[in-house]
Amino acid sequence: MRHLEKVEPFTRERARQIDSVAMDRYGIPGIVLMENAGLRSADIILSALEEFDEPRSVTILAGKGHNGGDGYVIARHLHNHGVNVNVMGIGTKNTGSSPSKPGSYIETYGSLKRKEIAEKYGLKAPEEDVDEADVNLAIAQKMGIRVVEVGTELELENIPHFLEESDIVVDALLGSGIQGAPREPYDKLIEMINDSGSLVFSVDLPSGLDVNTGETPGKCVRADHTITFAAAKKGFLETDRTRYVRPDTYRGYLRAPRGVRYRGRRRRMKLTFLGTGTSLGVPVIGCSCPTCTSNDPRNRRTRPSALLEIEGKKLCIDIGPDFRQQMLANSVTHLDAILVTHAHADHILGINDITALNVSMAEPACLYMSGQSLYNVRKIFFFAFSTSNGVSSSPDFHVHTFDDEPFEVEGIPVIPLPVLHRTCRYAASGSGTSPT
Repeated sequence: MRHLEKVEPFTRERARQIDSVAMDRYGIPGIVLMENAGLRSADIILSALEEFDEPRSVTILAGKGHNGGDGYVIARHLHNHGVNVNVMGIGTKNTGSSPSKPGSYIETYGSLKRKEIAEKYGLKAPEEDVDEADVNLAIAQKMGIRVVEVGTELELENIPHFLEESDIVVDALLGSGIQGAPREPYDKLIEMINDSGSLVFSVDLPSGLDVNTGETPGKCVRADHTITFAAAKKGFLETDRTRYVRPDTYRGYLRAPRGVRYRGRRRRMKLTFLGTGTSLGVPVIGCSCPTCTSNDPRNRRTRPSALLEIEGKKLCIDIGPDFRQQMLANSVTHLDAILVTHAHADHILGINDITALNVSMAEPACLYMSGQSLYNVRKIFFFAFSTSNGVSSSPDFHVHTFDDEPFEVEGIPVIPLPVLHRTCRYAASGSGTSPT
């Protein structure tokens, strides 16, 4: 079970934005996002089925939209694992396309036109828009999975029998975009799911739950497990939601690349390169090359460092021997954190100047570095780590160590990127903008 309390809960609008970022910025077609969601959901359901005796059976109720498309993907993968799958779809006879060749399709998405996307990927554009759910429905049918249409091929009064005989019922009826009370036949299907007595999994959120408010203006599925994507939804955390989303039971998997949930969120930020010189600075003492003898002020460069200002916070990346000069030149008197990429001299020898920063901030500084960097810093600035060093002007700071895993600094996501530097391996710290 993977819980998502550390990620800010998504609203309906935020969930749409995440999909938009994945498609427009990363170029991932919606059908790929749907495949990711359905595949991971199927994995979870397969794990739950291990508690049941053979033959195992699952009934999936699929709506008309993308939530239903997720249901068709789940059906395919469960079928491949030998599970007896029944799919009951809404509007399966009125799809907007005739997907006879699923492999030839690309979808139009965002503000890009169909022709532009086809040219970008070297594909032939279809003559009409293709709905991802329709494509997955067609694939499931070609695999021999029986999909019956509710109301035409299967009357409502016959559905409870299938639900009661199933080990697991999958609710893929309504997604996060739905507002208001579920209409017929959704309301009746929701009642049947709740009365089935089977283990119920909802896809993304229980059908009938308002994703923003947690309210249930009409019928709502009472899910045993909710497989949500990217993050918990805002409505999950409302006080009355426990009747529909049981505490600590929702699981989450990203549809899109790692970091999309942060990058899709518009953050105002400013990146200032404090120094872009070599480890010896520019110009180098005794060097007569054209760069070092140039009168161009751009060739007067201090050691590498950067200042990231984001959402009112200031993060300094590396603290070399020119730290004092860099802080004065940019009128910086307060830093929320200092990130050390590695413990070479040109990246850490300004640590002693934290002493002056302590005075202006009236508090210890916060340093973030790897365990290996901390080992080297301790050896060089041993006096700063001694409780009885007798030095009244030693720098005062707290050290937080990190490894290769992402972490947060003052609510700002930081992704360490391990790189080779000469013959040593260091973790170069980068935020959402990868400043190093």
